[in-house]
Amino acid sequence: MAKAKGPNVPISERRGVFGGGSGDSWFMTLVQMPGRTGPIDLDELVDRLLERRVIGSARRDVGAELHAGRVATPSGKWALLVALPGQPWAYLLPGFESYALPDEIARQAGLRVIGTGHQDTANATSFGCREGEENLVTFATSGQIDEVVAVYDDPDDWETKTLFAGSRLPGDWIGSYRSEADALQALVKEFDAYLPSMKAANVKGVVKVHGFDRQRFKPEDYLRIDLIGFGDARLEPSDADKRLRQAIAAGDVEAARAAVAAGADLHRPLLGHDETALHVALKSNAPSRRAMVAALLELGAEAHPPGHEQPVYLVLDRSSDYEDELVDLLELLTARGAEITGRGLRPGTQSRSPLHVATGNRWRAVAKFLIAHGADVRATNSNGLTPRQVAEADAQRMREFIGEAKAAEYDEILAFLKNAEAGRAELDWRADADESSRRERRRREDTRREFRERGDPIQEMMKAAGLFKRRGQEPTGE
Repeated sequence: MAKAKGPNVPISERRGVFGGGSGDSWFMTLVQMPGRTGPIDLDELVDRLLERRVIGSARRDVGAELHAGRVATPSGKWALLVALPGQPWAYLLPGFESYALPDEIARQAGLRVIGTGHQDTANATSFGCREGEENLVTFATSGQIDEVVAVYDDPDDWETKTLFAGSRLPGDWIGSYRSEADALQALVKEFDAYLPSMKAANVKGVVKVHGFDRQRFKPEDYLRIDLIGFGDARLEPSDADKRLRQAIAAGDVEAARAAVAAGADLHRPLLGHDETALHVALKSNAPSRRAMVAALLELGAEAHPPGHEQPVYLVLDRSSDYEDELVDLLELLTARGAEITGRGLRPGTQSRSPLHVATGNRWRAVAKFLIAHGADVRATNSNGLTPRQVAEADAQRMREFIGEAKAAEYDEILAFLKNAEAGRAELDWRADADESSRRERRRREDTRREFRERGDPIQEMMKAAGLFKRRGQEPTGE
């Protein structure tokens, strides 16, 4: 963030962008009641959010507990709502990623909401302020403010333009500023706001708040902090819920069974997560993953709870796994009624089917399993391509950039997909999964043996560059 006045200015009098000037990515949401002046009233704000059902629960004035490290991380989607001395805006610090949150809150609660941030890899800065359905200001740019447009003419060319629109300021207002930092500073002041760097975090199962303005905030710098929960989030989890989280993190199946027997809830988000226990277990790297998933399903976990990502995508989002392990998990899920052929909720899973994912990884056994359970071999992705067409395009890229040998790795999956389109596919996925996994385990063991015999080439390069003093020693860091 750009630097403004120094930290000696009382917080109540600060306006504009302060922050740490680190240049890293950040995003902040500020909220206020329309038409109100003076310091923010958190009670009025929380009442509105509850009344309009934007949030489902709230714990007010938890600042002292939070600073003492006694606020356990809630389950589900949660946020902190922070009031600073004399400031007319409240700071909404989500404990989950949701860049659409400002617009959702403005529309649903009829509040005035600012969403602003910076994305460091694209050097892109944005600022938006909405009041209910009205767009007061939208500003987005990358680098210097050059060509200004009211709407993006070409989504693929957005980075060469500056977007500036809205009802609060005239269209030529932005012309007074040449840099995005200057424009952002002026916009924040225009809305009588103060923008430090603030965020909420889950640190070892405890909620933390971090704020700084070229120096870290002290507990006394926060006037009040409320904890709010979206949907069915639980703000005060039980001891059994804590034990279930610990059991899944440790891969301890028997401890998970004991936690559920003690009352841990399998149908709501797991403590410290915005997904259920089953979803968290599916994404685990623990050796006991399959046993944990089987136990949770046996104990009553829903194979596909409403409002959560399709579990098939969590299974397939692991390109390092062996096919027999993937098929084992898919068999467990389908036996409990999970949908494994539909589209997901996230942009990456809405744009392609599970069969596209399997094809992209050249998983013939998984592709057989999906087709045997109803997957459409002619379904298209967001680019209008079937799984076979995606594989053909991938093979062609390999041929052009790496060589024919790499492209040949697609021969088996392509032959299978062509037969499947013609209705002639053989669907014995278990034999394929076992054979594929034997080959892959053998290949990985050969690779590990080669590293042991020849040495790690990266370490050898580091030694040659003088980053190791002698063989086996840690890098010097010099």
